[in-house]
Amino acid sequence: MKKLRVSLIGIVVAAAIIAVSGCGSSSSSGGNQAPPSASSATTSGGLATINAGSLVIAFVPVGTGISVVPIKQSGSTFTTASYGGAKLNEMSAAVSQITITTSFNVNSCAADAPNLKIICVGYTSSKVAIIDVSGYIASGAAPTVKEYDLGNTKYSSFSGGSCLDCGVLPDPTDKGFIVSSGDGYRVVNYSGTVIKQFLSDLTATPPVDLSTENFGYDPVNNRIYSPEYADGGSITSTDEYLWVIDVNKSKVYHWSKRMVDTNTDATNGIPELNSTGIGSLTADAVSVDPSTGLVTIGHEWTPLLLIVNMNAAVFNDSTGTFDAPYAVVPLQNVYSPGSLLTTGMVIEPTSHIMFLEEEFGDAIGAAQMPSSAAAGSVTITSYTSAQIPTPTTVCPSLSSWSNVGDPHGLSAFTAVIGGKPMGLLIDGSKSCLAIVDLQGLLAAPKGTGTSANQVSPTYDLLGNHIVSFISLQ
Repeated sequence: MKKLRVSLIGIVVAAAIIAVSGCGSSSSSGGNQAPPSASSATTSGGLATINAGSLVIAFVPVGTGISVVPIKQSGSTFTTASYGGAKLNEMSAAVSQITITTSFNVNSCAADAPNLKIICVGYTSSKVAIIDVSGYIASGAAPTVKEYDLGNTKYSSFSGGSCLDCGVLPDPTDKGFIVSSGDGYRVVNYSGTVIKQFLSDLTATPPVDLSTENFGYDPVNNRIYSPEYADGGSITSTDEYLWVIDVNKSKVYHWSKRMVDTNTDATNGIPELNSTGIGSLTADAVSVDPSTGLVTIGHEWTPLLLIVNMNAAVFNDSTGTFDAPYAVVPLQNVYSPGSLLTTGMVIEPTSHIMFLEEEFGDAIGAAQMPSSAAAGSVTITSYTSAQIPTPTTVCPSLSSWSNVGDPHGLSAFTAVIGGKPMGLLIDGSKSCLAIVDLQGLLAAPKGTGTSANQVSPTYDLLGNHIVSFISLQ
């Protein structure tokens, strides 16, 4: 986490997710268009999106409000639009860009698309805002906002700041949502009542530290994934675990491995981290693909992914631990001037493409993840990266692009025309949206040598409609 002054973007839970079979055990394993749906995978962040028939609607936190941005697609181009009575999913949607006001600064939002609700939290507030957008989508009516104070008081500290409420994701199993905070997690229903909570306990052995920058959630197995943050946290990096919370069983587990190398912990460390020279993996984000059981953690300071195969995980209730196959995957020869390419990530669930962004930088990436469950360790070999083009022609106030920081500034959705997986970004000033064709980015020609996993500099990302911009001003 670098600067908390930025109101940021993030990720929401997919409304239709393929069921997972055999996700490990502890004792056991864990004609018309479709209804409006959320459109990205299971990583917390800032921006929420809903697919509503012929358009995608983005919800962007900006100070004490949320900017609501309807995005229209026409062929390979995207624009903001007002719809004045056009039919969306048999709903009359006279929607236009509006701003929803809250009583607190909002940093992170998520979408419960089937229930047409947006849930937002802020770094410096214990309040949550629950926004009903059903009337807005149906007729352009003003959304209704209800706020509830969870009363939590503890902050989590990271590399550049701290947060009271750090992120949010919807929890369809419990008909509510999950809030990550400085002292752990709360499951809250739509009446604002905390129905379950899982809090850090630094006096336990090992210390239970549920402090993380951007958490993940698997709605198929009702599991929270919380990789412990190494730098600036409450305890030392040698205590760094991946924590898994089984919400159904109200049980907290930690991985038998520690996210440090074997020089730090010869018994529980990860040998493959020795060769990378990072010592301790600073978990900047975690993304989940429920249909394959893969949990991917990004390192903050160098392009590197840790992929844990929870499809083959075995849980032990008596020890509160689990074992799972894993792979450490350095991303080599990529474009990443700040070496932060794996800080922001989201897995698009239908294509299984991971979309990556460099926080506070101009780098993006895409990696093809496996499309089916596996029994052992899983790695990736197909990935690419690129510099976001200059957006000045469409967004005149920007002479160059810079991604936001935390919560991470990317999402994913399925294009209304063509059904392609698309990535969505917003710049640090929140004046411009970038839309990325993820399959096109992966297929773009690459360079050679030290640029072998970068889009060729002679390939026009704008002219080939791989990247499009929308001005929000």
